[in-house]
Amino acid sequence: MNNAILTSYGRTALYLALLSIGVQGKKVIIPAFTCNTTVPSAIVQAGGDPVFVNVNLSNLSMDINDLQSKLDKDVIAIISHHYFGSFNKNVYEIQNISTNLGLIHIEDCAHSLGARDPDKNREIGYIGDIAIFSFSKSLNNPAGGAIYFRDLSLKDYADKLQEQHKNFFHSFVNDYETFKYLSAITKDRNNVEDKMLHHLLFPRIFIKILRELNLYIPNYFYKITDNQNKGRYPVFDTRMTVKQKNYIESSINNLHNIIQKRQMIASKLDKIIPAYLRDFEGNTFTQYVVKHNNIYKLEDIFSKINIKTRRVWPTFQPMWNGQYNNNIEYLKNHLLLIDLDFITDEKIIKLEKLL
Repeated sequence: MNNAILTSYGRTALYLALLSIGVQGKKVIIPAFTCNTTVPSAIVQAGGDPVFVNVNLSNLSMDINDLQSKLDKDVIAIISHHYFGSFNKNVYEIQNISTNLGLIHIEDCAHSLGARDPDKNREIGYIGDIAIFSFSKSLNNPAGGAIYFRDLSLKDYADKLQEQHKNFFHSFVNDYETFKYLSAITKDRNNVEDKMLHHLLFPRIFIKILRELNLYIPNYFYKITDNQNKGRYPVFDTRMTVKQKNYIESSINNLHNIIQKRQMIASKLDKIIPAYLRDFEGNTFTQYVVKHNNIYKLEDIFSKINIKTRRVWPTFQPMWNGQYNNNIEYLKNHLLLIDLDFITDEKIIKLEKLL
């Protein structure tokens, strides 16, 4: 696709997109309900300032009134989110606001590859000016991201930036991190210890030496927690490696079948424990989201029948200054994510009895 660029991860796709629009010294509006290690951190690494907007409790869409109250001359872009496989329909309103004010609207589609709006028959990623995708979340793939640009001149500039930031050690380090991530996925999803490259001592020592000598910095943004860290980290090599591309090509053709299976399981689960995000048609169910007054009890029930659950942000990561508000506090204490990929009919029957 002429309008797309492949990247090592979804987070590096966002980082490169932000560099391409020139966020240095500018503000970028994002939902307060977001992944700290990806979205605000990528903004800071690219030289911008994240501005947090509250989300609606009914569907996790950005509060438009709060968004409009935070628009000023320093804002350059708005990042909208599609959460956990769903299609967030207020992207149309955000696009209208962005167009009218001359801002860039970036659709973060990392969690919802393949989702669509059934009412308008629109595919995800084609509403905003730029769209960010991640292959790891929807495909259970170890890595890979992509950027879609509506404006080819921005895409050409991003190509040049990606070329300028190439690092000799990139493939070695990134392939090591990819295998390590794949091993973690295998263990997490299948409960099987997968002894792969990350168990070897040499790569770990060599990468540590590279980092100590500032010869290569892996493209993780975990250390960036607020605006004071801006500019302290070097630019990242964002290229997708050959091995990452091979992993994606081997699984992308199966995306339709993966989505169909998740939708079938979600429809069965919904009869037992209703889904929090109610738009089923067009939802890819990267995660099945439930709301519960006692998620600790719910976690325990699911664990008894070996169903994987996850907590939402920002429970498992530091909260940013300005990210905290009542809605975010409510969401982190009431939402639970359920992994559908290894749920069987037998487990659903057991779950119904326990609930």
